[in-house]
Amino acid sequence: MRIGLAGWILGFGPSGVGRRLEALAEAGVLGGAEILLFTPPGGPPFPSLPGVETIPVPIPHTPTWKRSFLEARLLPSLVRRHGLDLLHLPTAPVPSLPIPATTSIHGLQDFTPWARPGRRLPAPLLWRWGLRKARLLLAVSASVLSELRERLPGLEKKTRVVPTGIPERFFREEPQGPPPFGLAPGYLLHLGRPLPHKNLDLLLSAYRILLSRRPGVPPLVLAGVSPRGEGKLLEEKISGMGLEKKALWIGPVQGDTLLRLLRGAGLAIFPSLYEGQGLAPLEALAAGTPVIASDIPAHREFLGETVPLFDPRDPEALAELARESLGDRSGADRGRERARSMDTRAMAGPLLDAWREAAGGG
Repeated sequence: MRIGLAGWILGFGPSGVGRRLEALAEAGVLGGAEILLFTPPGGPPFPSLPGVETIPVPIPHTPTWKRSFLEARLLPSLVRRHGLDLLHLPTAPVPSLPIPATTSIHGLQDFTPWARPGRRLPAPLLWRWGLRKARLLLAVSASVLSELRERLPGLEKKTRVVPTGIPERFFREEPQGPPPFGLAPGYLLHLGRPLPHKNLDLLLSAYRILLSRRPGVPPLVLAGVSPRGEGKLLEEKISGMGLEKKALWIGPVQGDTLLRLLRGAGLAIFPSLYEGQGLAPLEALAAGTPVIASDIPAHREFLGETVPLFDPRDPEALAELARESLGDRSGADRGRERARSMDTRAMAGPLLDAWREAAGGG
């Protein structure tokens, strides 16, 4: 099978959508498919993957109207020229195409209380409209499928669960070296875009409690993409809480820098109120980093009993668990095993089954 991946939607750098595309490409090759990754002009660097052909296309990520116009104009000839059996888009809307298309459902954040009203109120109509032309929907978790069944009944009939696998690079010992940005090893780490559902207010409150109870607590490092200035707001919040000398926002990280950042952490903390899957905790486990996470459906589904969970609305509980877990690498091997069970090799079978079904190959 020749599968095209719509990488021109990679507009926010090292995001969860980008991680999903990397995993799709790697798992697709492992499953025996020919993978063509279409990238935008001047887009962010994408990891070089054996067996993946990268093809630049003149379709920008933004503005949305321009992207949609150029998709409608260019895609029919593009998919024919490259002899594709199927095109996978990382997000909706799915345009009209002369071949089958699939898309990923990363989560239903637009339906949550943390979504902006401008996204939450029209979400039922916009989602149905945007997904109507997809042959199959690939949900990243069983919990997302359950939400889809509740929020958009009927769409579950054309949905298959294909969790995002952890790419092989997270399991390698390379690159060696100290943590980036001059950080001393042993810091607390959070990875994720600073949006309301990531629950960073609680994390900062818990960190302040931890500082008052444990002398010599290492810095809290926060990393993630910030396309709409969320990082600046987070820095203002850190300063307003008097934590500017202990908590550090470093922005987006990727590639070898991300791997060194993960391996240098004494504890990775994920306090989200909502996740579709939650890749970052699994990536941290793959890197051998101790992890604690919030007790939400996605974390229960993917982390199981491997990772201690806490009430995401209780800063005292988080502070105490962080105090107990900081620097404790006794569960590192078990964490790696958990992550390995969800790598791109594990993803390849369900992914290729779904793509064959969508393409009509049985």
